[in-house]
Amino acid sequence: MEPLSEPKKIRVSKEKEITLDTSVMVFNEATLGDYMVKEAVYYDHLGRAFAELDAVYQMRKLEVEEVEARAFDRHKSEGGSDKLCQARADTEPDVLDAKKKMVGAQLNMRLVQQHLRAFDKAHEMAINLGYNLRKEMDKLGGDIRSKKLERAFDG
Repeated sequence: MEPLSEPKKIRVSKEKEITLDTSVMVFNEATLGDYMVKEAVYYDHLGRAFAELDAVYQMRKLEVEEVEARAFDRHKSEGGSDKLCQARADTEPDVLDAKKKMVGAQLNMRLVQQHLRAFDKAHEMAINLGYNLRKEMDKLGGDIRSKKLERAFDG
């Protein structure tokens, strides 16, 4: 099965970039063991990236508040009601740029969050597949397992 979306690169910091790739969530009966081993590593990596992106988002929010406050104070010193000063501050280019950066940071954080949720679903599916395979093996009996082991050691 092919992934439904193309891998997406997200810059976490100046020196770190991650790739959100749904193809790492693809597994079947033959690759289930490898998937389960690698899944925790991917999840940890993305979890750390999510924490870093959350910090970036929080910093962007603080920057917006700071730029808005400076613009508001500047307009307030010129005179006018609070609503008028706030409206003028909200239309300043540096305030708009700060808000755009904040929205971009929030988007990156949400993309990683959704990717982690997809990993949660894939993990549930892997657990279910493993459970069903074990049940199937139990129904088939021990003969098949011992024959497979014999072939593995002979071959």
